[in-house]
Amino acid sequence: MRKVVVIGGSSIEICATSYGSLFQNDSNPGRVEFGLGGVARNVADNLSLLGENVSLLTAIGDDSFGHVALDRSREANIKMLCDPFIGEHTGVLISFADNTGSFFGGVSDMEITHLISPEIIEENLNAILFSDYVMIETNLDEEVIKKIASYDIRLVVDGVSGQKCRRMLSSLDRFYLVKMNRIEAINLTGKTTREEIIRTLVSLGVRRCIITKRKDGAMCFETLGNKIYTYDLENMPNQPIDGATNGCSDAFMSGFLYSFMNGSKMDEALYHGQAAARLNLESNFPVNKKMNAEKLEEAVEEFKKTVPIVRAVL
Repeated sequence: MRKVVVIGGSSIEICATSYGSLFQNDSNPGRVEFGLGGVARNVADNLSLLGENVSLLTAIGDDSFGHVALDRSREANIKMLCDPFIGEHTGVLISFADNTGSFFGGVSDMEITHLISPEIIEENLNAILFSDYVMIETNLDEEVIKKIASYDIRLVVDGVSGQKCRRMLSSLDRFYLVKMNRIEAINLTGKTTREEIIRTLVSLGVRRCIITKRKDGAMCFETLGNKIYTYDLENMPNQPIDGATNGCSDAFMSGFLYSFMNGSKMDEALYHGQAAARLNLESNFPVNKKMNAEKLEEAVEEFKKTVPIVRAVL
């Protein structure tokens, strides 16, 4: 069992799903569900369900939502490294989807995440330095990302969004593994073609990277010597892996990281990421509480029967 510290945002997610098509400027009949979310919190929850030893450094308020988040995290065997911030309110995401589950829009209030400061990082330095892996995400301020990246640790980062991913730009050569989606990769590099994006990322110091492509699957690459080895999972219809409210992108990160830090190579870990994203689609919540290592391995074997990995060298 590996020790993993996850650093980033937690939120309460209020998900409204209409019974039919979603119409603007009108009241839409549907159901409203309440759950916990946030990129870091979702990844921590998934890794704990997969049997890893997980600690979470996040920012929650001392309001009722914060105490729910604290209690639920402890129930999920996630060690919380930071007490609630007095006088602050916990982050909230309100999202809207139609009857197909397609994300329509939402409002996110994650201002509390800015309270994760370089000083907070220093207060939790022992947990960070003595972990096997540290996973962060770009809801964190750039100065905090730089602070964490200054330590000699196996550091993994999730780009989160096209705008926020730029916060990791100055630290790209410090990351052990980088994950982003295609939009984030384009925004970060200024390139549009697959090979241009990969070569630009490598020139910026990226050694290992995952790029997810929604229904078109995902790919990853690694540098070994002066060569770039690429691995592509393609032909994945109706399998989104960058969902904003259903947590599929976070599940992908969790599945990939779980496999990778337990000794799998990049191509094998790619199957685990995709399989975790598929399992997450079975739940209406950001994290599928039925996730476990056995179910993940079963889903991986199903993928291997139908979806080959395309390997290449640049």
